[in-house]
Amino acid sequence: MNPMVEVSILFGLSLLAAFILFKYLKNTANVKLPIGQFGGAAAGFIGVYFMLYSSYNSLEKIKSETKTISLRTPPNFKQFTSEEYKFGFGYPNYLRFVNQLGKWKTIDIGLIEISDSSAIRVQTNKVSITDSKSVSSEEIFRIISSLNKEASKAHFSDYVVDKEEAYSVNGISGLMQYANGTLEGTKVRQILYTIPNANIDLVYNFIYTSTESNYEGGKKIFFETISTFIMN
Repeated sequence: MNPMVEVSILFGLSLLAAFILFKYLKNTANVKLPIGQFGGAAAGFIGVYFMLYSSYNSLEKIKSETKTISLRTPPNFKQFTSEEYKFGFGYPNYLRFVNQLGKWKTIDIGLIEISDSSAIRVQTNKVSITDSKSVSSEEIFRIISSLNKEASKAHFSDYVVDKEEAYSVNGISGLMQYANGTLEGTKVRQILYTIPNANIDLVYNFIYTSTESNYEGGKKIFFETISTFIMN
């Protein structure tokens, strides 16, 4: 709502309440403020206005905290939303999504199975980024890049990042990394897209891993999936 409309409504309601209280109910009141002391109907008006203003702000805060995730996806997509982690995304409805919440210390959201040798893993992870307002996006991405490389090296042998770049989805900035390595004796390629959410000290990871033979087909699905991403 327009701020001027909000103030006008609160002003009108306060004026009406003060008129009823002091015209018909014969109430009395005194209010002392830094700018002076007020009595009678003026004091009633000020008191009612500030009570309404406080109640309105409390309701707006509750409304913002309970805002639901609203996704826009193609008609042939299924949707996944998490109010707890404050994000959502869509994926083609012919693919199988394996929900893994809580399986790996609650950081794994699930796995979108593309084929026997390619899949998109969706994760959340706690990272302290609340000071991001005073830190450049480049520095945040540098930290995320380092964390991602360390985590990947724990699962892959000869892990190499070929390319990394800033990448935005629906106006939300993230970091895209292209890599390759050996997983359980098999040569694979990987695309890792990470989006930070400084409001709740969380990062979201979309990790596409595939063998060379299935890489291009799965890559298209990966980008279709992350194009639907949204967060609160």
